[in-house]
Amino acid sequence: MPNIIYKKSELKKMIGNKISDKELLEIITLVKPNIENIKEDNILIEHTADRPDLFGIEGFSRAIKNYLGYTKGLKKYSTRKPKFSIKINKVPIRPYVSCVIIRNIKMSEDFLKNVINIQEILNNSLGRKRTIAAIGIHDLDKIIGKISYAGVLRNEKMLPLEYSDEIELKKILNNIEKGKEFGKIIKNAKFWPVFKDEKGIISFPPIINSERTKITKETKNFFIEITGLNKKIIKQIMNILVTNFSDRKFILESIKLKFEKKSEITPDLSQEIIEVEINNVNKILGTNLSGKEIINLLRRMGYDGINNNGKLEIIIPCYRVDILHPIDIIEDVAIAYGYNNFKPKIPNISTIGNYLKIEKISEMATNSIIGFGFQEIIKSCLSNKKDQFEKMNLPESNIIEIKNPISSEYNCVRKYLIPGIMKFLSLNKHYEYPQNIFEIGDVVVEDKTNENKSRNERRIAGVICYNKAGFMEMKNIVKSLMNSLDVEYKIKLSNNPSYIQGRGVDMYIDKKYCGTFGEIHPQILNNWEINMPVVSFEIILERIN
Repeated sequence: MPNIIYKKSELKKMIGNKISDKELLEIITLVKPNIENIKEDNILIEHTADRPDLFGIEGFSRAIKNYLGYTKGLKKYSTRKPKFSIKINKVPIRPYVSCVIIRNIKMSEDFLKNVINIQEILNNSLGRKRTIAAIGIHDLDKIIGKISYAGVLRNEKMLPLEYSDEIELKKILNNIEKGKEFGKIIKNAKFWPVFKDEKGIISFPPIINSERTKITKETKNFFIEITGLNKKIIKQIMNILVTNFSDRKFILESIKLKFEKKSEITPDLSQEIIEVEINNVNKILGTNLSGKEIINLLRRMGYDGINNNGKLEIIIPCYRVDILHPIDIIEDVAIAYGYNNFKPKIPNISTIGNYLKIEKISEMATNSIIGFGFQEIIKSCLSNKKDQFEKMNLPESNIIEIKNPISSEYNCVRKYLIPGIMKFLSLNKHYEYPQNIFEIGDVVVEDKTNENKSRNERRIAGVICYNKAGFMEMKNIVKSLMNSLDVEYKIKLSNNPSYIQGRGVDMYIDKKYCGTFGEIHPQILNNWEINMPVVSFEIILERIN
C-alpha cells in the first residue's frame, strides 16, 4: 500500500473552505486512508491499493470536499474536440495507446513535484512497475510537427532525459539506470516502441522520455501518452490523471489516434452504471435507509443515481476505477453513513459462543511471547514472491497467487510470516535496538484435498534484532514459549538456507514438523538492508494438540 506525503497547507487550500487541522485529520480517516505521520506541514498518508484516484492531491482533496458536502454529487468531465491526430502503427510489444493534451497549465514547483510523484505512483501500482502500462508526460510546445507511434530497430538514437548527447536505444538499455531497470520489459521484442515527432524520438516507453521535451517550471501545455498491454488499465490511469488536471481548471483536449484500419478518440471519460438493490444495502449494513437517503449518501462520495422501483441505478465517476461490484457501492454507503453511527446489536440467537481450540492456543502463545518482552505487529496476509522466497534465500515452491494483482507488491498470499517481519525491521532501522517483534496470524498453503485447493494455517513468528542477538537466546525463548503451551518437542539440525549453516534447527512434535528457529544468514540481512544480527522463529500452532 503506497505511503504518500502531502503538504497540509496545499491540501487545505485545494479543499477551498476554512477547516482546522483537527477537522482535516478526522475527515481523512473517515474517507478511507490512514495517517501514518505528521511533521510540520507534511502529512504522511497510507493509502489502500483499491483507491488509486486518491493518490494525487487533487483526487484526495476532491474526495474530502465531497464528504464534507462542499461539493456534492457526480462531477462530469469533458474534453475539447481534437485538433491533433497521431498515426499509430502496429507495435505488438505494447499495442495499446491513449493520449491527451492538457492546456493552460499554471505551473509551480509544488505542482511539478506532484506531477512527477503521481506519474511514478501510477506507473508502479496500476501499471505494475511499467509492465502493464507506463506514462510519458511531455512539454507540448517543444514537440515539432506531427507525432507518430511505431516500432523501430534498436540502433535508432534518441536524446534521453538528463543527457546532452543522443544514444542508441540498445545502449540505453545497457548503460542507463532506467534502461537497466525496465529494459527487460521489451528487451526480447524485434521492434521497440517509440513516439516520434518530425525531429526524432521523444519517448521510448516504458523506459525513458527525451530531454528535448522535458517538462519544466516554464511548461504551459502537456502532451501525455500512455502505452501498455491492457487497454482497460491504460484508460483507468488516463482518467485519474486528466480528472486531476481538470480539477485544477486546466483544459483537456482530446487526440485522434489513427490506427491502420480504424480511428479512436482518447481519453474516454464516459461513466458506467451499476444497479444496486435497496433491500440488499439495508440487509448488508443492518440499516433501514430509503432509496433517497442512499442516493444522498452516495452523492457525498461523488456518485449520482436514480431510484427505479426499489433498484438504484448508480452512476460511477470515470475516475473510480475500483468499482467492480454492487458491494463496492455498499461500502461507500457505509463510509458516507459513518462507521461511528452504526449501533452494535446483540443477535437474537439462543446458542452460546465459545473459543475455537486454535484461538485458545493463539491467545496463550500471544500472552506468553508478550511476557518475554516482544511487541506485536499485524501485517497484510498479501505478499509477493520476491519477499517470500528470493530475499529469504528459499527455493520458490507452490504458493497461492493472485490472478490479476493491482500491484506487484501484493501478487500472492503469504506462505511464511518471517518475510513480513524482516520487511518491518528493514523499514524501522531508525528506531533504537534491541527490537523484539512478533506476529501471530494465518498463512495460506496448498492443500489439494480441500475444495479450493488451499487452507489457512495459524502460525506465530518472531525475531530478536540487536548487536548481540544469538542462537542460544532464541532457543531459550522458544523453550519457554513451548513450555507455556505445555508442549514437548524435539529439535534437529536444519538445512533451511535462511539460517547460517549449523545455527538453525527444525522442531518436531511426535515426529511431525512444527516449526523452526535460528540465526538469519548474513546474505538475507543484506537483502533486507538490515545492519544488525537477527535470530528468528516460526511455529505452526495448528500442529499443537
